[in-house]
Amino acid sequence: DTCTFGKDSPLYAQVNTIIGTPKLFISRNMDPLLFKMNTEGYYNGHVPISGIIAFALTVVAYLYDYKYIVMANEKSANEGNTEMDGIVINHQRSKSLEFEKAFDNYVHKYISSDLKYFSILRGLYEVRIAQEFAKYPQYFGAFSSCNRNFHILTGGPSTLGPDGPRWCGKCPKCIFVYTMLRPRITDEQTIQIFGKELYEDASLEPLFKELLGISGIKPFECVGTNEEMILAMRKFYQASSKQLIASSHIMKLFEHGVLNKMSKSDFIALEKKLMKIYTDDNIPSEIKEKITRS
Repeated sequence: DTCTFGKDSPLYAQVNTIIGTPKLFISRNMDPLLFKMNTEGYYNGHVPISGIIAFALTVVAYLYDYKYIVMANEKSANEGNTEMDGIVINHQRSKSLEFEKAFDNYVHKYISSDLKYFSILRGLYEVRIAQEFAKYPQYFGAFSSCNRNFHILTGGPSTLGPDGPRWCGKCPKCIFVYTMLRPRITDEQTIQIFGKELYEDASLEPLFKELLGISGIKPFECVGTNEEMILAMRKFYQASSKQLIASSHIMKLFEHGVLNKMSKSDFIALEKKLMKIYTDDNIPSEIKEKITRS
């Protein structure tokens, strides 16, 4: 069964129709005082939404007698954004394997030993997931990883309806997902999904630099690693014409800022590391056996 959280939307409905599974929807009510404080200049801070969802799904699983709480968090989420005083700061810690195991132990100890919380994609980097996802074009118009879809006060692209844009094309998450998919999809599919070619938008240079590790730190968003960006951009670079590269500000940035500083053996090692399936996860053995057989 598929469970959605927060606010219902045409996007969720469309995905659920394609999957064809029963749907559970968890709604939430926000304290109006939070919005009042926003207008007065208070900061939101970071909300570990994946941790909140984990607890909400545990309640659902307990009430409806489900055995497994299955997430889709990837290996990339284990990497932090920066360090401070010797401590790794990870914006998406509640999506990490460290959190996953700690939460699973908490559930077993205090709620039910029959429940199992895990991520089915834990052994894969985002760049490998994108390779597999690109094989299912029926989902291209029914997914989004742009946080502007989930703004509460201002609304987002998803409020425009099932045929509206899913991507703002200006944020780190849009750039990262675009970069992961671009070597795997056609020009037409790229426009269908993102509405434009992000490699042609010179205004995105600062974000590309952060995502590639050229400058600054990895953005405080749920994005993958610098290495994944480098590998995916190199794949697209290799498949592109000289004319396309010459006309793309972002591809020229990649060429001079990254590509020319790495050797062929560096990229071979990078691909070997990022495209393999890892076994460090929290997936139950009986589920792993089914995955292996399929």
